[in-house]
Amino acid sequence: MKRSQNLVYLCVNKFYILISQLLIIGIISVITSGIAETATYYMPDNFPDLKTAFAGMSGGDTLIIRDGTYIGDKNRVTATIKPPVGTPANYTVIKAEHPGKVIVGEADATSTTCDIYSEGNSLYYRFEGIIWRAGVQIYNSKYVKMIQCGAVIISPTTVEPGFSADHGSEYILFEDCFAWGAGKYRFLAYKASKIIMRRCVARLDAVHVNDPIGGFALYYSSDCEVQDCIVIDSDAPETWYYEDGMAGCFACPNNGVPGDNLYFRGCISLNNALTFGEIGTLYKNVYRINCVGWHTIHGGMSRGQQVSLDHCVFGDFYGNDSTCYAAFHSYEGIGSIKNSIVYNCQNNGAFRLVELSDYNCLYKNKTNYLATTPGLHDITNIDPIDGDPGNGKPALKYLCRVEDGSNLDGAADDGGDIGATILTKIGVSGTLWGEPGYNTDTGESLWPFPLEDQIREHMRSYNPGRTDPTKPDGKRGFCADGTTLTKYIWEYLGNPTPPEFSPPAAPKNLRIIEAK
Repeated sequence: MKRSQNLVYLCVNKFYILISQLLIIGIISVITSGIAETATYYMPDNFPDLKTAFAGMSGGDTLIIRDGTYIGDKNRVTATIKPPVGTPANYTVIKAEHPGKVIVGEADATSTTCDIYSEGNSLYYRFEGIIWRAGVQIYNSKYVKMIQCGAVIISPTTVEPGFSADHGSEYILFEDCFAWGAGKYRFLAYKASKIIMRRCVARLDAVHVNDPIGGFALYYSSDCEVQDCIVIDSDAPETWYYEDGMAGCFACPNNGVPGDNLYFRGCISLNNALTFGEIGTLYKNVYRINCVGWHTIHGGMSRGQQVSLDHCVFGDFYGNDSTCYAAFHSYEGIGSIKNSIVYNCQNNGAFRLVELSDYNCLYKNKTNYLATTPGLHDITNIDPIDGDPGNGKPALKYLCRVEDGSNLDGAADDGGDIGATILTKIGVSGTLWGEPGYNTDTGESLWPFPLEDQIREHMRSYNPGRTDPTKPDGKRGFCADGTTLTKYIWEYLGNPTPPEFSPPAAPKNLRIIEAK
């Protein structure tokens, strides 16, 4: 009897062990089924063109494109020729083997070579290091990253922007990208939200369109960030033909449709025949923080509600119409500017119809205040360039920082400097709107500016020597011989680049002795 009971016990025990093993195997299968194996392919090694590659890839795979120029319809990204959808954990990656060495599209292309369209779907795409001729459009799509990509538009009559996130697009990132040539805007968010443009560079060349023109435009959009971006050397208006005016370098253009919660942080407009940026009626909560506008037409009219400029530098504005002020607010909302420098606005002046001014340094302007109450803590008797008649220490030797020991050092209402501080990177690389660190100061040096050699090389290739007299010379401004983007910006006021932002000099009389 006891033996029979033991046999029954052993059978039951083995049964439970078998069931447990099957359950464990099933659980592991369920877990691992959500972790897809990914593959890496090369083009043209594994696939001759993008169309074939996309058809042969699975979501989360990586395609590395060898150096070269790829043309033809099979090398366009379209509504039907598109990568497989990735996942939050595994983006589908399309990248250049060497950033900037892969060019897609014909030189005379007039429509976008990268046209990403979906019906509001999450795509989880990441494109890296590709130069797109005639630009990039992301339409009604979510979760797309453009990293270290370029966009050039050669035909002056092309309307498309360099990079755009349109009509319902969300969670789009343009990071370390650059755009030049034609098109109405270089970077655009249109009827979109949760868009980030980070460390991007824009230049307008020859433009012939029946639309407004500008650098970075947040158009009918909300919850957007423009971080450490630059509009530079858009200084050839004799090659521009446009009917609907200029939106400016950093703009929220047009009236009648609201946009909300828009931030421009650490942005620079330098040497542009444009306004710093218009803000249309019904825009709310537009913030410009630590921004620089120097040698432009003027600051741009603001019709928005709750528009704030804080820790900015505006100077050397040269426009002469009735709206040519550093800050011009014309709406019954709150428009404020504080902790900022406004210098040498000669044709009209500094502020007009600004509701709140305080802790600003205003100097060498035709007038400081028109229909604006002077701020209790505004400084109007010290030249920020030479420090006189203050303590004689220049505050503004460089556009991107205020000098220690000057009268503007630590004089702001928050204990910081009056003026802009653009020294470190804003936003953790690769982060989308709302992700940890997406809009915080990383503490990482911004200078020398990322990819500046590559950006300069490509922009110099535009009409070098002005062989086509209807277009400007691409080798102008920071693209001229003997300079770099960092050197050009930091030395614009006539002082040498601080050594911490200069590449180390090559050692002299270096002699290499081989070991025996």
